[in-house]
Amino acid sequence: MATTMLESILKRGMAKGMAEGQIKSVITVLETRFGEIPASLQKKVLNVQDTGRIETLLKLATTCQTLKEFQKALQLLSTPLDCVP
Repeated sequence: MATTMLESILKRGMAKGMAEGQIKSVITVLETRFGEIPASLQKKVLNVQDTGRIETLLKLATTCQTLKEFQKALQLLSTPLDCVP
C-alpha cells in the first residue's frame, strides 16, 4: 500500500515537473522567435495547467507566424468549452 502511494506521488511530481519544463519551453521559443514577450502573456502561459493544452501551445509557439496569432490561439484554448458557440 505504501509503495503504491509513493509511486503515485512520484508520478504526479514527475508529471508536474515535465509540464513546467514544457511551459518554460513555450516561453523560450516565443522569446527566440519574437523577442521580448509581454509579462501579461507570460503569466497566461504560466497559468496553463492542462498537459494537452501545454503541448498544443508548444506546437503553436513553433509554428505560428506572429505573436498576435499565438495570443489569439491561447485565448481560444483558455475559453471554457461550454462558452464556445
